[in-house]
Amino acid sequence: MQPEESSPATTAVSELVDERVAARQCQIAAENGRFALLPLVLCAVCYAGLLGQFIAVDVLNGWMLAMVLLISARVIVLVGFGRVESIGRKRWLVFNACSLFAVGAGFGVSTLWFTFPQETWVLAVVNLWLGGLACGALLGQGIVRWHGLAFAIPALAPLQVRLLASGDPTLLGLGIGNILFFTYLFHIIQRSQTYTIGEMRHRVEVEAIAERLAQEQARSAALVEDLSAEIARRRKTQAALIDARNRARDQSNLDPLTSLANRRVFERVLDREWARALREQRPLSLVICDLDRFRPYNESYGHHAGDKCLVRVAQVVSGFSRRAGDLVSRFGGEEFAVLLPETSEFAALDVADSIRSGVYELTLMHGASDVDRVLTASCGAATIIPAPGQKPQELIDAAANALQRAKRAGRNCVFTVTGVQHQETDEG
Repeated sequence: MQPEESSPATTAVSELVDERVAARQCQIAAENGRFALLPLVLCAVCYAGLLGQFIAVDVLNGWMLAMVLLISARVIVLVGFGRVESIGRKRWLVFNACSLFAVGAGFGVSTLWFTFPQETWVLAVVNLWLGGLACGALLGQGIVRWHGLAFAIPALAPLQVRLLASGDPTLLGLGIGNILFFTYLFHIIQRSQTYTIGEMRHRVEVEAIAERLAQEQARSAALVEDLSAEIARRRKTQAALIDARNRARDQSNLDPLTSLANRRVFERVLDREWARALREQRPLSLVICDLDRFRPYNESYGHHAGDKCLVRVAQVVSGFSRRAGDLVSRFGGEEFAVLLPETSEFAALDVADSIRSGVYELTLMHGASDVDRVLTASCGAATIIPAPGQKPQELIDAAANALQRAKRAGRNCVFTVTGVQHQETDEG
């Protein structure tokens, strides 16, 4: 079976985890090193006091000067961890190992000045002292592989060689015991390091996965936000299109001058109401209003005044459309129609006369009229209960017939008819 190839995302997470674990190891090593600086300095001072009893003063001074320089270099390395990003982590690890090795070698070389076998007890004390420092280095720097040994080996090796080569059974046993102890200690530290790094890796993996999840959630939230904004934009655009379409439809259905329904809308509504009235056998009424002598009005006052007159008359006619089902429309040039579903003859007559009175009460001067000094209107009303075989046009013809009668009667009056009447012609 072929092993599954890791995805780019998995590889990226693994590389991120390795990077963070290594950085955390360096950070722990630097923190432990800074914590151990004070004990290291105190041990060096006390150790110098012990050495002063067995070596010459000039040798002791040279050793102390060398240790001051080595420990100072160690301090510089640990302080430099704050700039590890510019130094580079791998380079800092080399500096750390080198400083540990140098300080350990400084302690280890001092054992070469002790004599055998007269100072056996001194060697035992030195062995205990240096062994303690080595244990501390192994524990503090063991988080980074081999760095603890960078101090322990140069600090203990010269003394261990002398102990093993001394020929003294006590010193030989001490040397062998040191080797066994530090081998066991190093093994334990390595096992602890493995578990510690494993736990650290697991925690970092969880953090990395949580970060990637947060990034994905943030990316998803951004996508949702963008999508929501796009949906809102499209809805806004759609609403604008619907509004524009409705306006265009309304404009196509409305008379541009008076904003009343036009003849096309009137005929469509008439067909619908006629069918309903036929089905329910309910009365359907129509009032047609015509302005008297409007052509002379236009000729006398101009078309602009005529247009303003039509607008004001349209407002009057609209005021008598009292129900939602009523329809007011501009029927012709100076004609207006009011369609009144479920309206009796007398109610239609009342509407027609109200319109006539409303136009008269506008008191629009009309010096060219032979009817009155102001603008007047004539109205014809018709009411039909549709019967099978009849057409909506018959209601229009009946209202027009009533209008012609009103004109014949001298204008500025109202006539009404019920049922179908023969169309009369206008004589003037």
